[in-house]
Amino acid sequence: MSKLEWNRPQDRTFEAGLDRGVIYVEDGPVVAWSGLSSVEDGGESVVKEFFIDGIKYLATVSPRDWKGSLTAYTYPDEFAELIGIAELGDGLYVDSQAHGRFNLSYRTMITTPEVDTKQHYKIHLIYKAMASLSGFTNETLTGDGTDPTAFEFELTAVPIAIPGFRPSAHVILDTRKMDDATLATLEDIIYGTDLVDPAMPTIVELIDLLRYTGGVVVVYNGDGTWTATGSNKDIYMLDNDGHFQIDNVAAEYLSEDIYQFIGVGGEAIFTLVLDTDNVPYYKYGELMSHVDIDSDGVPFYTAGPSDAKLGEDTDGVLYFKA
Repeated sequence: MSKLEWNRPQDRTFEAGLDRGVIYVEDGPVVAWSGLSSVEDGGESVVKEFFIDGIKYLATVSPRDWKGSLTAYTYPDEFAELIGIAELGDGLYVDSQAHGRFNLSYRTMITTPEVDTKQHYKIHLIYKAMASLSGFTNETLTGDGTDPTAFEFELTAVPIAIPGFRPSAHVILDTRKMDDATLATLEDIIYGTDLVDPAMPTIVELIDLLRYTGGVVVVYNGDGTWTATGSNKDIYMLDNDGHFQIDNVAAEYLSEDIYQFIGVGGEAIFTLVLDTDNVPYYKYGELMSHVDIDSDGVPFYTAGPSDAKLGEDTDGVLYFKA
């Protein structure tokens, strides 16, 4: 059991800032949008209420379909054609033409100033969007003439299919829950590299990359250490003393009582020992560790031929005892 706490430093997180706008023209180029100043996330849910004899007995809220708006002080030339401004010749443009479809990405900053000095952010992906110019006003110059004209655009989008979920046009990637290697791979896709052009990732690519539905793969590194790779939902810290837990381990059945880790580079070897608080943990040693499956089908570690036994506390939680 734990007692609720308020105003903890790690909870004082806020979002502020917008940058790295990118337009992915459908069947066309990918262009950085440097003049993007704001994006409004809109869309409304529909509330339905049901009454019998004047008494409300049920209320439902339908999921919203994403729509939004954005403001920019300038926009790329490629975006002009997407909002119906076509180029007929060098410097010759005609308005009121057919609009084009595009994908859009941008970042919003996340800060927890008292706890984390690292800059975190969310990457927003908008799929199958179309934009319409809301209009703007050209005014006479005042003062030093440096007040820029702001262009406003209304956005609408077509939801894409997402396996196991309702279709959506808006995907959010929170970098606080990604390891550095995964984030680097993701940004190489979205922003490109010196060798690879940027591209809007498909939802299947994102699911595969972030491993939400995959198992944990444990690989022996050959130097007395091992690496577990998987979702943060499966690998997480239990306390601030270095204890952690790994769920959803990918394992291969070997015999009635033994499973081995699925991976490459060898098998991890551990010895079960007790820390100063008599809490059992594994360290690199001489005994081959195993992954067993409990009655609920959840993998857990045993220490092979050691005398370690699996105990169960009063809450039904499994643990190791020597």
